[in-house]
Amino acid sequence: MQVGSQTVSASNKMLFNGYAVFGTVSGYYYRARTVHWVSNNGTYEQGNYTSNTILAK
Repeated sequence: MQVGSQTVSASNKMLFNGYAVFGTVSGYYYRARTVHWVSNNGTYEQGNYTSNTILAK
């Protein structure tokens, strides 16, 4: 089950921090997944990260 998705973005930042909030159902396990893209002087990078499981209480 996918709870939802949200785009969090910024331009021209050396360091970026952002967050998104989603509602969940108590008693289920969830994981967070992030995808990022960076382009700098013609070099393009894409990365993905998936968290460990988290129990919603």
